[in-house]
Amino acid sequence: MKGRIIPKLLRLVRTSPKHRLARGTENTGHPTAGVARAGTVLILVILLAVAANFGSAAKRLVSRGPAAGASSVPAESKRENVSFVRALARSAALLQSPSPPPEGGVITYDCSTGTLKSDFNLGDAVCAKASGAPFGSLFPWRVIWVDPAGFVEHSDIASSDPDTEYRFTLPSSQTSVVNGVTVNNRGTWRVNLTRPNGAVRFSTSLSAHEAAHAVADLSVQKFIRDGDSSVAAGSSIVFIIVVANAGPDAAQTVHLVDSLPTGATPLSFTQQSGPNCTPAGSSDCTIASLANGGRAEFTAIYTIGTDAATGTVLTTARVTSQTTELNDSDNNATAQFEITAGGGGSQCTLLCPTSISVNNDPGTGAAVIHQQDFPVPVTSGTCGSVSTTASPNPTTHDYTFPIGTTVITASTETGETCTFTVTVNDTENPTISCPQSITAFEDTPGSGSATVNYTVGSSDNSGSATVNCDHPSGSSFSLGATTVTCTATDDAGNSSPSCSFDVTVKTVNNACTLTPPASIVTDSEANSCGAHVTFTVTAGDSCDAHTTISCNHASGSLFPVGNTLVTCTSSPDGATTSFTVTVNDTTPPVPTVDPLPTITKDCHVSLTSPPTATDNCNGLIGANTNDPRDYDAPGTYTVHWTYTDAAGNTTTQNQTVIVTPDSTPPVPDLATLPTITGECTATAGIHTMVGSQEVVEPPTATDNCSGANVVGTTTDPLTYTGAGTYTVHWTYTDAAGNSSHQNQTVVVTDSVPPVINAPPDAGYTCPSEVPAASPSQATATDNCGIAPTVTVSETRSGAGSASSPLVIRRTFTATDTGGNHASATQTITVIDNTPPTLNVPADITVGNDAGSCSAVVNFAVSATDNCGTANVTTDIPSGTTFPKGTTTVTATATDAAGNQTTRQFHVTVNDTQPPTIAYPASGVVAYLPLNSTATSMQVNFTVTAADNCPGVSLSVTPLPPGSVFPVGTTHETATATDAAGNHTTANFDVTVLYDFTGFFSPVVNQPTLNLVNAGRAVPVKFSLSGNKGLSIFAAGSPASQQINCSSDAPISTLDATTTAGSSSLSYDAASDQYNYVWKTDSSWAGQCRALVVTLNDGSTHTALFKFR
Repeated sequence: MKGRIIPKLLRLVRTSPKHRLARGTENTGHPTAGVARAGTVLILVILLAVAANFGSAAKRLVSRGPAAGASSVPAESKRENVSFVRALARSAALLQSPSPPPEGGVITYDCSTGTLKSDFNLGDAVCAKASGAPFGSLFPWRVIWVDPAGFVEHSDIASSDPDTEYRFTLPSSQTSVVNGVTVNNRGTWRVNLTRPNGAVRFSTSLSAHEAAHAVADLSVQKFIRDGDSSVAAGSSIVFIIVVANAGPDAAQTVHLVDSLPTGATPLSFTQQSGPNCTPAGSSDCTIASLANGGRAEFTAIYTIGTDAATGTVLTTARVTSQTTELNDSDNNATAQFEITAGGGGSQCTLLCPTSISVNNDPGTGAAVIHQQDFPVPVTSGTCGSVSTTASPNPTTHDYTFPIGTTVITASTETGETCTFTVTVNDTENPTISCPQSITAFEDTPGSGSATVNYTVGSSDNSGSATVNCDHPSGSSFSLGATTVTCTATDDAGNSSPSCSFDVTVKTVNNACTLTPPASIVTDSEANSCGAHVTFTVTAGDSCDAHTTISCNHASGSLFPVGNTLVTCTSSPDGATTSFTVTVNDTTPPVPTVDPLPTITKDCHVSLTSPPTATDNCNGLIGANTNDPRDYDAPGTYTVHWTYTDAAGNTTTQNQTVIVTPDSTPPVPDLATLPTITGECTATAGIHTMVGSQEVVEPPTATDNCSGANVVGTTTDPLTYTGAGTYTVHWTYTDAAGNSSHQNQTVVVTDSVPPVINAPPDAGYTCPSEVPAASPSQATATDNCGIAPTVTVSETRSGAGSASSPLVIRRTFTATDTGGNHASATQTITVIDNTPPTLNVPADITVGNDAGSCSAVVNFAVSATDNCGTANVTTDIPSGTTFPKGTTTVTATATDAAGNQTTRQFHVTVNDTQPPTIAYPASGVVAYLPLNSTATSMQVNFTVTAADNCPGVSLSVTPLPPGSVFPVGTTHETATATDAAGNHTTANFDVTVLYDFTGFFSPVVNQPTLNLVNAGRAVPVKFSLSGNKGLSIFAAGSPASQQINCSSDAPISTLDATTTAGSSSLSYDAASDQYNYVWKTDSSWAGQCRALVVTLNDGSTHTALFKFR
């Protein structure tokens, strides 16, 4: 075979245009081996080999592109997965994979464990096996993987070896774009085994989940149950609603809402199948979780109103959940029906529920449907009560339905009927029990066969099951071992697992003989209806050296009471013998109660139930006695009981019976005395009619000993008036003084309401004038002659004004002893149209609070009213902070009737606080610029004003800050004025000084005394950092004055003097120094004098001199 096929390489060269797969389809049936892009050539090389004949695995062909025949897959958009899937044949990898599917099928499983599996997560590797592809097909079959949108995602050439593994990895993302279409990868995928023409031969499905994001595909269907889309007004209409989940995940908190049709009222909304839907309204319920593939069915019945408008009506059911929905286009379902004219609503409509199908209860031939689970036929219109053919009624009692179909007919009092069925399916397999393997000897020596009978046990929940064996009991079995296989099948076709046992037929050795023991006689063992008996059977010398002897009752086994025939057979010889084992019952019965209790009763003792004993063989047996069983006279008696079993063994027991004198009270003839009820009055006792006359007698009791009637007595009154419930205590006393008691209820009713009259209506001006409500203001009487109780309540409405009078409605209620009520109403009208008097203060004027542009003002407003007090309010409360200026305050007084008075007054707050000024109180000192000839300069300083109110102004004269000030001192004045005209002034100086740094040599500055000759001219030198001109001295400066000579002052001799006729001032630009030549007087000799140089900037500089 290999030599003929392997060298033959079949090349199929084929070109094909691009084809597109319509969404939701898989194959178009195009009979091609492969599909190539436009203008390309796909060369398919098919290697045909018979791997099994040569011990090697055949390699599966490799396909790139879409599935064979799937010509509609777009080549440019399809995910092309290229995989070499080897036919693993008998390789070690098969140890991790499941058994191949049965002939003609596809399975999926976990690639790593080989466990069958149909639920995977995105990104998982999925393995599959397929069987049914023929061997040696010229055009290959294929295994294709189809996504939830119907696109072929992967394709492999199918092998005829069913152990071949095909592998595909699911996309890891939620969605993918295939040929411009966004495909949701979560959902149901299919793995198909297809013919060469693309037709699906076998298929299986798997669910792709996303572990972190559950999704579901819910749908709902709604349709009319009986198909009739018209309903008459006043009748009912039945809808079937089906909710389903196509997965891939369970849908959580599934909420179903069925809209109420226009003109209809809900009659019932019941669930027929599926997970429990917890109701939240008449047609609104929630399922906690609906699994992938789960389904729930409901029946909604609505009654169309008799006045409903005729015409077309739409009604919609909607389903939602908390799980992300894959496709919400089928989450709504709408049903349409026509309302036609009805017959006034008097007709009866009877609607049966949908038929029920359930499985049998485990271990039984029936199913119990609880009354709360049994669907109730629904009526509308006038129908009366509804009955069913099942009794008791399954709608009110739990009902057991047998396996099979039971027809339930529901009927109304008006004659309408409907039927539905309850089907109980027998889904339980019968059980079967085969005997142990059987060894038999041929029927006659040399016959070579034996007829063997056996019993195969079976049981079934619904009764008996039919046992079929491939070798029936009673068949003739040939020498050797034969396996018997049996199966039990019940009436529903359920079959048990098969069981089997062996029947072995052996040849008989006529020369072999067995020696039995003599017949055995023994007594039964304690507490047993039998005895364990041992014996020995021996084989003769002609028997096989290895012969074994088996008996139908083994030595040492328990033998029952009586005679038992023991038959023994040798193997392999087939010799037989028998003997008898007799077990005698010698054990007497054991009393159940020992000792027997003493029976003590009054008057009479009757022994109706004899005591019992337990026997080892006969179980529970009763006792017999020759003594009397009834005792009437007081005294003590002994009863002798005997227990005798079937073997004649006896046990005796004595019992004491004591009859005591009468101590039992009489027993009332009526277990419960009747309740006596009368209008206004009632009498206790037993009421009977004698002719037309009612007779009342006391109740009676019966004495246990004499049987005589005992008449009841009571110390309570016998007749009662006044509505209420009373208890009469009856006592029965027999001749022995024994008493029993019984109570009787007497009810006095008063069913006629009392009569009550309210006081006349009244009117008042003020509420305080209205008298307080009192029950005594009304009068009441009752038919039973007992004054009723009167209560009064009132309601108030209105304000008491002319536009809204205060209306007081007083309701007087009379209640008689029977609880009957009667009411009468009085209306009181109160109208107050006088406004209150309002007192306000005169206009108020105050100054501002310190530091504030406002003032807290207190005032008093009061009012008086003709009907009491009035409520006073002001739009601005007393104690409020009022701003500067005039504020109008409006006061309003309102009385209880809503009358109002309004007045106004003014509060004026004046600003009396002057502003404050912040200024340089110690003055401003500035120095002229260094090395300049300037004699003036710009001086900046800060002056600010503040006021308790906005609007303060500030002026600084003669020169404001930032002006150019001349050398010397300028006197400044700052003035602040607020908006109210309050003002404040402040004065300070701005001084511009020369940069005088002291006297230069030869003059030494203080405290030194410059020693100079009197009459000489002293050069006094200094600098003002620049030429400031020669008019730098103040008037009268420089000048000298005599001072005291200090003996402590240091002395510096000044010899650099000149001769001058008078004092003079000069400036030397080179040294930037002024030279004042001071002409001294010779008369100053012996004096100390101070030379004071005062500059025109106001500064004074002094040097000390001592003249000689």
